[in-house]
Amino acid sequence: MAFLRAWRRLRPCAALLDAVAPETCALCDLAYDPRTWCSRGSRAPGLRLWDEPHLCRPCAARLDTGPFTGRVGRVGRDSRSLTVWAATATSAELTRALGAWKYRGVRGLAWPLGALLAAGLARLAPTTEPCRLVPVPLHGSRRRDRGFNQSEVLALLVARAGGPAVRTDLLRRVRATAQQASLDDPAARAANLGGAFAVVDRRDGELPREMPLVLVDDVVTSGATVLAAAAALRAAGRPVAGVLALAAARAGVAGGRVDRAVTPA
Repeated sequence: MAFLRAWRRLRPCAALLDAVAPETCALCDLAYDPRTWCSRGSRAPGLRLWDEPHLCRPCAARLDTGPFTGRVGRVGRDSRSLTVWAATATSAELTRALGAWKYRGVRGLAWPLGALLAAGLARLAPTTEPCRLVPVPLHGSRRRDRGFNQSEVLALLVARAGGPAVRTDLLRRVRATAQQASLDDPAARAANLGGAFAVVDRRDGELPREMPLVLVDDVVTSGATVLAAAAALRAAGRPVAGVLALAAARAGVAGGRVDRAVTPA
């Protein structure tokens, strides 16, 4: 399929390939039409020359059910809880889109999903203070298998749409773990992440230690991943304002609510 997409860029091969292996929407199978499909965006790691958005605009609109905020972890504003700013709630369609992007190689879905996250950031305006986005890292072995880190791609696309700058050099994943999506029990999810993250102590003077950090992840379900990442950063003296997520499961976010009173950025 990647070979076909590469040749599709070369005219006059495109007409023949469109007849043999037409590009279709990842959710509704609508045939490619530049008038109805989402557009390609800026380049980011893991996006290739032949990638296409693979999502029509009507399906993209259905993914956006509105942003909401809440908290994961212990109830209360202690160091073991974390604010979540989610661009939308999880849904069957969004789960399908994420699965196609992360596990089936439909990499161009990063563009419409990144646009959804950027729109959510603009509507939620999580902090008025200067901050830096820190994508939740993947272990090196999983990143090599997948070809990209979905959280890093999302963060970079948000930054290129006018969002805060991204720092990918502050946090690393030092232990390979089972996929969180394969674990249903919250306790098992938390145990799976024990000791998984380590902070890279940067002493280059480019980032003041008091600069708030906002983690970026694709989906927050139980919150185990982002809580473990935030705990590592906080233990190193780095303040974590919260996590910006493409989507969150309302059942997993304590006090989750649609926030109608937010001020757009």
